[in-house]
Amino acid sequence: MRLCLLSITFLILTFSCNNVKIKKVIVDDVIAESEISNDTIYNGIIKFYDTATKKLVQTANYKAGVLDGNRIDYYSNGKIKVQLHYNDGKINGEVKEFDTTGNLKQTQNLYFDLRAGSTIEYKNKQVSQYYFYSLENKELLHIDYDSIQGKKIEQLNNTNFFFYHFDRYSISDSESSNKDLFLYIPNPPKLNFNYSVCIIDDKYQIKQTIKECIPHESWEKINLDYSILKTNESFAIRLTIDNEFDNNDDTRIAYMFKKL
Repeated sequence: MRLCLLSITFLILTFSCNNVKIKKVIVDDVIAESEISNDTIYNGIIKFYDTATKKLVQTANYKAGVLDGNRIDYYSNGKIKVQLHYNDGKINGEVKEFDTTGNLKQTQNLYFDLRAGSTIEYKNKQVSQYYFYSLENKELLHIDYDSIQGKKIEQLNNTNFFFYHFDRYSISDSESSNKDLFLYIPNPPKLNFNYSVCIIDDKYQIKQTIKECIPHESWEKINLDYSILKTNESFAIRLTIDNEFDNNDDTRIAYMFKKL
């Protein structure tokens, strides 16, 4: 995603209100208004107005001249266009895009400017497409919601829902019984994915749950101590899916295991 940032200043207007200095700085085709320092460094919430219409086009939080905090862009009709969050100048977290009527068009997760995690596209107020990306910007999962209505989870085209790796340093030490598992956690709407890491026996019976993963996180890092395993036991990733598109209560909830 590319978002426009406001650039060079040309004119500064200053006035006082309740003993607080408020500056208006003309930047290209907008006016920035807030408590701006004498050297024109933004701090706190800055409001940007269109120079022609005088309508609000953006609010953004700055820290020492760097975007840090929430930013909201507006359409000319006052509706929110884009809503996002910055950490130290980089987009971090969920980006929401809306159409001119206020309906959600897309949500996208970014991790310090990197597309990673879920991207959801909407059509007619309903989920249309779901994507999940790795930290390397690789597409791990894609679900076309127009094609899964009424289907059971095993009927989906992509039946691989386990995306993980072991950290290199943890498996290179042959003397160590510990491994760090890096697990991606996609959670497509209305399919309700819930991941956990557990110990199972050779009949896939759960003996112990090591970690219940948080569904709204994009990934988890979990330390596995292989020395605690007994004979015929293994670590495994367990996935529970509650498929809202399946009207049959007997098949709606599915359980999957991936032995590690």
